[in-house]
Amino acid sequence: MPKLTVYFEAAPDADLQQAAAAVQQKAAALPAVASATQAVVALTALLVALKKLADEVPALNKVMVQVGLKKVPVDQLTEKDVQKLAGV
Repeated sequence: MPKLTVYFEAAPDADLQQAAAAVQQKAAALPAVASATQAVVALTALLVALKKLADEVPALNKVMVQVGLKKVPVDQLTEKDVQKLAGV
């Protein structure tokens, strides 16, 4: 799977250390990926988890991923974007 860049927009008064710890904890629990199909499934699950994380951590306002040269909010990604991110 190609490199995935994720951006978080934090609230101005956010506890960034606590938010970073929550992100690291979620990332550490992600499974390894061996095939393109698994990559799409894993990436879709990751995007759902990122949305949930943004809802659970008050410090995080918006989650975006880089698709090509643009940052796209995770709730606006298309299936084509997900496939591109997964390297399919």
